[in-house]
Amino acid sequence: MPTSTHSSFRNEIPEMIASIDTIASGFCITNPEDPRYQYMTSLRDRFGMFLHNASVSLRQQGAENTVDAVDMLIRAVRTYLLEYGDSRDSYSVNDEQYRNEKNVARTYANQKVWPRAVYVRRARYYHSARLHWNSIDRRRGPVEDALIDDIVEWSLWHYAVIRKSSQSLLESICDVYDGTRRRALPILLQALEPGTEDDRMKGALWSLNSSFLGKYAMSEPTLSPTLIKSLLGCQHNEKPNYLVYDISTPHVDKAVDELRTTLGIRDDPEDKDLVIRARNRRIERLQLFEDAAQTNISTILELVKSEDIHWRYEIIATRALRILVRRDAPTSPDHLQFFLDRVRDDHPTIRYYSQRAVTKIARNIKLRTFCPTPVDLALMLVRNPLKMKTVVRPTHRLTSNVLAGYKKPFDPKQDIRTPLFLDRDPPGWVAWDDSVTLYLPPSPTKSAFSTWDPTSQNTVEALRETVTEPEFWEEVAEHYAEENHETTISQDNASFVKSIFQLLEDEPFEALRPTLEKLIQNKDQNKQRAAAEFVAGILGGSKHWATTKQEKVWNWFKPYLKQIFIQNYIFYRTDPRRVQPLVDFIVTEFKNIDYNAEMTFDAVKVLSLFRAFYEELGRKFDAWTEDALARTWAEISSEHDDLRAYIGEILAFTQKIKWIPKPTLPTTEVFVKECRVIPQEFDIMGMRGLYHMGRVLELVNRFEVWRNERLPGVRAFQSTYDRVGILVCKWLYRAVHDVNAISVFDYILPLLPELLRFTELHDNTELSNRASTLLVRMCGVTPPLCMVGKLLDGIFEAIRTSPSWRIRLKALPLVQVFYFRQVPLIAEIKIVEILEVLCSCLDDEVVEVREMAATTLSGILRLSPRRSVLTLKERFVRLAKKSNIPPRQDPGYNKAIRQRHAAILGICALVDSYPYTVEKWMPALLTNVLAEHTYDPVRIYPEFWTRKLIVVIPISTTVRKCASNFKRTHQDTWHEDSKRFNEDQLAALSTLLTGSSYYA
Repeated sequence: MPTSTHSSFRNEIPEMIASIDTIASGFCITNPEDPRYQYMTSLRDRFGMFLHNASVSLRQQGAENTVDAVDMLIRAVRTYLLEYGDSRDSYSVNDEQYRNEKNVARTYANQKVWPRAVYVRRARYYHSARLHWNSIDRRRGPVEDALIDDIVEWSLWHYAVIRKSSQSLLESICDVYDGTRRRALPILLQALEPGTEDDRMKGALWSLNSSFLGKYAMSEPTLSPTLIKSLLGCQHNEKPNYLVYDISTPHVDKAVDELRTTLGIRDDPEDKDLVIRARNRRIERLQLFEDAAQTNISTILELVKSEDIHWRYEIIATRALRILVRRDAPTSPDHLQFFLDRVRDDHPTIRYYSQRAVTKIARNIKLRTFCPTPVDLALMLVRNPLKMKTVVRPTHRLTSNVLAGYKKPFDPKQDIRTPLFLDRDPPGWVAWDDSVTLYLPPSPTKSAFSTWDPTSQNTVEALRETVTEPEFWEEVAEHYAEENHETTISQDNASFVKSIFQLLEDEPFEALRPTLEKLIQNKDQNKQRAAAEFVAGILGGSKHWATTKQEKVWNWFKPYLKQIFIQNYIFYRTDPRRVQPLVDFIVTEFKNIDYNAEMTFDAVKVLSLFRAFYEELGRKFDAWTEDALARTWAEISSEHDDLRAYIGEILAFTQKIKWIPKPTLPTTEVFVKECRVIPQEFDIMGMRGLYHMGRVLELVNRFEVWRNERLPGVRAFQSTYDRVGILVCKWLYRAVHDVNAISVFDYILPLLPELLRFTELHDNTELSNRASTLLVRMCGVTPPLCMVGKLLDGIFEAIRTSPSWRIRLKALPLVQVFYFRQVPLIAEIKIVEILEVLCSCLDDEVVEVREMAATTLSGILRLSPRRSVLTLKERFVRLAKKSNIPPRQDPGYNKAIRQRHAAILGICALVDSYPYTVEKWMPALLTNVLAEHTYDPVRIYPEFWTRKLIVVIPISTTVRKCASNFKRTHQDTWHEDSKRFNEDQLAALSTLLTGSSYYA
């Protein structure tokens, strides 16, 4: 049985240190009394001593020409210490080979019978597994200890290549021989002492930085103080490159009892004694951890007092001290004072970790105050005296009242307090619980928390002495106001200030006030950002102050509201009634915006602040929705594009927060039941877009007027039609990418004709591009099932009735995109209608529209039933045969050309719909139908402004293009596809592709 004096597990009873028994592995000699066994053992020991002596000799030489010899020596030591009856990686290699062999031989799932090769491979795998098992947890002897010491020394050598290979070997040895880490650490720590060579110290640092040594040393309470002291003392070589909680666990106890009953284990006095001794030893280890933590803190604080400490080591010390801040033990005043001093340090990294440490200490003080027992503190069972659970009766009226209550100001002077504030997102969107957590308003005169944690009073007093000095805030403000690339306030800085003012309330305010007023009055953006960080911290920390103290701060701050731009930090998880003066200021400024001023800077500033306000409130903004829309809807035709963008965001946001499910009662049980039993047509999730429907219908009527008033040419973008059109596109584009994208279809459907008109505007590319992108993105969103047909009808109506061929050209690709994305939702009759519409577009007067219809038809046929393809094939072949072209002077000449072109386009769409296969009907279609129209007549018409004749060859060009695509897509598989053509068809196809026959 291993003992704790030789094992890496310190301060543990021997019974709790695990060991494994060996497995018979088919070794030839297993009896230690056998002379052959003794002879082989002596040979192994002699070889090990030979390696040790060679290592000592090579270290004494230390010459460059010994590097190869040392590398050979390390590989020999690896073999001696790690190989056991087979190579060390034999187990993993055989494991992979066995699994691969089974995968190759497997013919069906859950196969039990295998070929002989698999059983042979499994035998080798099992044997390597037994050898691997026996090589784990090896016993060390004098020879092994000597070689381990040698490897540790080589890991500190002055040649990097040797250090790396030695450190790798040392890590492998730690996995096999218990106690290796305990034996190696004293040598490594000794290498960190002053006067050690740089390379040797570097090797020790690299070794300690590894997980197999560094984590072990830091986790052992008897080793971590020495390690930390040694590490922080390395700056002389500068070479760049406990508490016990008795927590009730009834479920675990029950599971243990059931397990003991199942296994038939009876109570044994020896087992009980072992458990008691193990528990007592665990308590001793925890006490060692406690003592080590305090020793580490004292050691680091003593080391960093030196004025000569290097800044790199000071950063490490700061991070280490921050990690040593614990919630289960009070922080000492010296520990806190160190961070308060470093908050004003010139190095930004030191300030960063120090600020976060002060925030962490303040949070721990609050937790220790709100958790009355150590068990509560360990389990984070916080009991805030202002936090109360209120029983509610779930109704839709309750939801409306709660949301409307956020707009009603709170009277800070009332002394009768009832639960009021709801800081987090309000419940009731789908269902209410039986109770809701609310916060009591603070008292007008009394502090909410009279005293903080009694064991932390000295720490709080140390904080008070420092932060009530004006010099402290002057130095902090100097660093906050430094020039940098930040465009928003730093949450770390605001949280640091907030933590201080939460603990001390308004005590530090007078010391900070002169510095803060200087920052506010300075117009420099960095000074303004620093002022905003201070103000955000003060207001955030004043949440639970007495209302008279809050009123004092607000009275000071109100005159400066217009000078400070505070973003969304204050409203994060905050009931707006807590910051009522700020809410009133933002709403008032929003109502007084001039949307048509010459400059937009002031309006953008207010709107950006208003956006931060409503985005952070979320559903809590519901009470202000109607007022915000009433103010912005009248300005949708504002002259400034950036202001209209904010209006579009408000429209999208209000639509989102007004989305609410519609169960008859907002409870989980009712909602689940109704989802199961209501008809499919009922919109229980409230996903339909109805909130803005009145405004959308108003836009439909007004767009017709604005379109007639639209300015021509280069001034088109100044038209109300264009300005509102861009706003609508931005609004709907933003909404179609949100979680409530499905509601957009109710707005797009009545606006669809106008959106398609936007796409053909050639004098406003921004509006045209935005409308095109919106329509394509719309097709990618799954609409309500009842609106699938309506959307297709809207697109069909535009294709059939629009007088502009450009609108028809833009609408046709939408059919294909919508079909690809929503084909499971489209009814069979609608698919037939899609094909009919596309076939009718093949006979359009404009060539571009006909070609786009053919491309769309080809794409749709790829996902259509085969019977549709065969029906269309017969239709197009008949049309091609009966389309006789009269003489050029005949009035019906152009119509006949168009009809034949429609038939040829339809046939080409059928061919293109199978780009990588050759159907049975395709050879005849290519060679007997298309080939006949390779040289169809051309169409010639004059271009009057250039007095030239334009030659158009729609039919022959379409045929040759189709043949070229067929050749390109079937080139790789032509050796198989050609078998579907006979010799005559191959000859005709060659003529179609090249213009001459290869077989002629």
